[in-house]
Amino acid sequence: MESIRTTVMFEQTILKSRFIGYLIPLQREVDLETALRAIREAHPQATHHCFACVQGPTGQFVRADDDGEPRGSAGMPILQVVQGAKLTDVLAVVVRYFGGTLLGTGGLARAYSSTVQETLRLASRVESKDVATLRVAVAYDDVGALEGWLRTHALSCSVAYADTIRFEIAVLADHADEWIETVLAMTKRKATIETVKTTKEYR
Repeated sequence: MESIRTTVMFEQTILKSRFIGYLIPLQREVDLETALRAIREAHPQATHHCFACVQGPTGQFVRADDDGEPRGSAGMPILQVVQGAKLTDVLAVVVRYFGGTLLGTGGLARAYSSTVQETLRLASRVESKDVATLRVAVAYDDVGALEGWLRTHALSCSVAYADTIRFEIAVLADHADEWIETVLAMTKRKATIETVKTTKEYR
């Protein structure tokens, strides 16, 4: 499945009510609570802060909240749009400032759905990929051009200087074997390399 690269926002007015849509990428449960709190703090005078979130490798974890709107008129329509877009690890929030005109359950559902749909048009999608973290240890005398090459070509690279030089790099898991062979070749097979972990990340 896919997620989104960065937070996007869209606003529209329907029968004098303001609907402000946010799509926010999530990686952990703590991100959800932090993001919701930030939205509520940014719009303390809003009438409603309705949301839906989808998380997990297959989008198996979902939550939806009408936040005081008639049951099923906000959270579920928002969720259906996100699921229909086949996105995961994303939070969709629609903030409403009531404009004085009642929209009815059907009108609310359409307003919340359309706000999320328009917000989605602004989003840049990213795929989930397996990323391997490799730990490389090499003697100072054998490092040569390795450090500069790792910093330039790895997805990320950190280094610690101790009795040996120790790199921790992130690479696409599909190419981990190639990385290991290249590092060994560059150090005349004197480096020691271990795979620390493999995780799913959006790249």
